[in-house]
Amino acid sequence: MIYAKASSKNKNTRCKIFNNFEELGFGDWQGKSTDSIGQVLVDNFKLDPVNHQPPNAENLYNFQTRVLSSFEDIELHHAYESVLIVAHAGVIRVIKSYLLNLPIEKMFTMKVICGSNEHFEF
Repeated sequence: MIYAKASSKNKNTRCKIFNNFEELGFGDWQGKSTDSIGQVLVDNFKLDPVNHQPPNAENLYNFQTRVLSSFEDIELHHAYESVLIVAHAGVIRVIKSYLLNLPIEKMFTMKVICGSNEHFEF
């Protein structure tokens, strides 16, 4: 959020925070490293996030609905504008899956590099 606000101020543009762009809730895995969770469990989750979700985690389909509700609002109301979305990898994967017509269950097959930029035109 700090980066988004600073970028907005630097470019003299409006900044709007969408709470729906918060990262997937990882439940009992929240804030834990792969080492403490176990590589096999993390790999199983990435291969099949629906059937191997972390205990007490946010449902993947609910996460998708949450993210896309705000993204579709941006599409509708800002169709001819440039929009910068600053978000975690899970949010970016949901948006990429949507734009590329890929099933959300395959979202972890897409590589999203930490601190990277994604550019979409539609």
